Parts: sequence; structure tokens; C-alpha cells
Amino acid sequence: MSGLFLSYSRADRALAAQIVRAMRAVGVAVWWDEDMSAVYWQQELASKIHELSGVLVIWTEASIRSVNVQDEARLARREDKLLNVMVGVSAPPFPFDGINGFHLDDWTGREPHRGWSRVVAAVEELVVQKGGAKPGEITVAQAMREEQLREHQKAVGAEQANLQRLQSREAETGEAKRQADITVEKAQDQLQRVAEMRAGPAVLRAAQAEFDAAFEAREMAAATLQKLRRELERASADLASAMEALEALAASSEPPTKVPAAAPRSRPRHETPVPEPDPPARAPRKPRAAASSARPAPPPSPAAQDDDLVMAAAPAPPPPAFSLAAPPSLSIARRPLIAAGIGAGLLLAVGAVFLMIRPPTASASHAAAAPAPPPTGLDPQTASAAAALAGNWTIQGMDCNDPVTLSVSGDQLSLTLSGKTSVAAILPGATGGTVRTQGAEGESTYSLRGATLSVAEAGGAPTRMTRCGA
Repeated sequence: MSGLFLSYSRADRALAAQIVRAMRAVGVAVWWDEDMSAVYWQQELASKIHELSGVLVIWTEASIRSVNVQDEARLARREDKLLNVMVGVSAPPFPFDGINGFHLDDWTGREPHRGWSRVVAAVEELVVQKGGAKPGEITVAQAMREEQLREHQKAVGAEQANLQRLQSREAETGEAKRQADITVEKAQDQLQRVAEMRAGPAVLRAAQAEFDAAFEAREMAAATLQKLRRELERASADLASAMEALEALAASSEPPTKVPAAAPRSRPRHETPVPEPDPPARAPRKPRAAASSARPAPPPSPAAQDDDLVMAAAPAPPPPAFSLAAPPSLSIARRPLIAAGIGAGLLLAVGAVFLMIRPPTASASHAAAAPAPPPTGLDPQTASAAAALAGNWTIQGMDCNDPVTLSVSGDQLSLTLSGKTSVAAILPGATGGTVRTQGAEGESTYSLRGATLSVAEAGGAPTRMTRCGA
């Protein structure tokens, strides 16, 4: 009968179980006290030591003092089958120190170990003598198991390195996000000061553009940070899986059949820095204070969120986890001044679209304008598109207390704001809800999408308005 008998102290049971698993994993049968339930101990012990190929004794501080371990070692020495293994002691006790032993102080079973390889070679020699294995069979199995352990150790090391890279990137991106927060706050303060000074449209547009650039940079940093955190979660899960696989192999008692390649990964490893996310279509604009706080401005429609703004924008929606929140609205105490500055700039910008100024007419009423009949003298498509523009509109960020009123008569489009009316000629050839007009300042374009109207002067940035009551 080939195999080993394992002699150990009860205090060292965890180490003994590890040795049993490792021996069985290379094809060596091991018999120990766990296999001797309901038997007569002394008789069974003597029989097993006589039948088996060898007796492996684990010498520790506890086993040196064990009478049972010394009795078992004495029987093994008598039959020339003793194998000494030392953990925490320099040598076996007398008289067993006359037989060479192997030190396993730092052996964990999770990586190749020279002392353990020597133990396996010595065991193979004893088993081969009993006919329980062919020469080289056990040591080859041990080499295959060591290769498996190395592959799993490499996988764990690679996952640890990947996790560390991502953690470093997260720290760098977090700092960039904090700096972007500071830049946004400064740009917002500057935009508020410009509005309070009642600056003209050009100055307001420049301040708005600076704020937009800062806000977009902060949004980009937040998106990158969010992506890195998702990558960190996956990297942590991958590391845990690799460590579990290593522990499972170390705890396995199944003999290896071949040297497996590294387990395929479900996603590519990030050997290079995480790429930046694609830029968003457009960063949300800073919310504008309304002329009156009694009625909040209506939110913009989704279709209008990609357009460029001139003077104002609707409040940004609540951000997702780890994303940027929209900038805080202006304080109530500062709203009248800011609204006055914005109103003056808007009047100049919108008024420049039209050919002439007319006296106030009845169409300037704050009441909702009745839809105008289809204009004559135009092709049907242009007439229908122009008629759809009629009604009361509010510039985004303002309310409908002082709306912009559009009306159509024949081939002319009238715009009334704060009691002043401008008229421009409608050009034929409207397409896709877009109407063009011609005035002294050049050509202007009205683009209607749902409840949102975008008005662009020739060479200028568009002004967005929403239909009152929409």
C-alpha cells in the first residue's frame, strides 16, 4: 500500500490539513487521524505505518512535547520510513535528529517553495519503492501545480497593478475637478458683475462664453471621474476574483491535468491611462434670474438643449451620481439689477433683427395673441411656417409678464417687445420649420421646434425663446 501517514500535534491541525491537501494535489495518498474514526487506535496505527510508504512527521514546539507524535516517529524510524518536516524549530528532537529534515517555515501553499519541492521529491522516492508511482510522476505533477500557482500569482499581481493605476488616476482627476469648481465660481461671479453693470450684448456674450467654457471643463472632469470610479469598481471585483481563484487552487486537493493558461478576462486590461470621455453636446447654461420671482420661468424643451444661447438659459437638470450640479441661481436681492441689465441687452440684440421701429399697436398687448391667418403672397410652405410663429414668446430665463409678441400679416413679420414693434419682410422658401426674414441689418432666421424658437441674426449667435403657456 503506497502513500503517507501524517503525524502531527492537534495544535498544528491547520498546517497538517494544508500538507494533506498539497500532497493529494500531486497524486500522493495521505492517511491521518481524520481517517481513523471508530477504530482501535494503537492497532490501526501500527498497521498503517507498516503498510504505507512513509511517515511524515511535522515537528513544531507543540509536537516536540507530544508523546503520541514521538511514539509515531519511533515506529517510522524503526521501519526506515521517517520524513522530518520542521516549522518553527531548528531540528527534530533526539534521537530523530539523526535523519535529515526539511524546513517549511515560510511555506503557504500559494506559491512555489524550495523546501516543499524537496519534501515532494523525498516522498516520491519512498512511494516509488512501494510501487505506488512511476519515477518522476509525482515531481512532474508538483511542477505543473507550481506553474499553476505562478500563473494565478501573476494574475493577482496584474490586477493589483491595474487597481493602483486607476486609484492614481482618480486622485489626479479629483484634484482637476476641484480646480475646475474654483474656476466656475470665479466665472459665475464675473458674469453676475457684468449683468449688474448693464453691459451691452457683446460684453454679456463674452462673459457668458467664459462661464460656459469653465462649466464645460468642470463637466468633463466630473464625467472622467465618474468613469474612473466605475473602472475602480470593476478592477476591485477583478482583483477579488483573481485572489479567490488563487485561494481555491491552494485549497484544492485535485491533481493537475495540464498547465492552464491565464484565465481570459472579460474586458481589456487598462495598461494605458483611461481615455477621456467624449465631450458633451453642450454644457448647460447658467440659470438667469427672472424679472419677477412670483412666476418661475418654464424649463426648456429637450430639443432646444443643443442650441447655442446668446443671453440666457434654463436651469440645468439635477445631475447624476458623481456628476456636476448646475450652478446656483442668483440671490433674490440681486435679481432686479441683473434682470434689468439682461433686459436692456436683450432689447438691443433682438431689435437689431428688424428693419424699422413702429409705434405701439394693439398687438403689443400682454394677452395671448390670436393665431394669425396664413399670409398671402408667399408659397404655401413658407406661409404655413410663418403662421406657426405667431403668438407670445418669452426669452429663456425670463417670464411671460413682458412677452415678445410675433404676428404675421401678408409677407411681413412683426415683433413687439416692451411696447415697441419691429417689422421685417418674410423671404420665400421656408424649409423644416425655418423662416428667413430680411431687414436693414441683414437676413435673420427663425427656427421653430416644438415650443422653442431660435432667432439668429446674420453672423450672430441665436437667441432662444419659449412659447408662453407651453
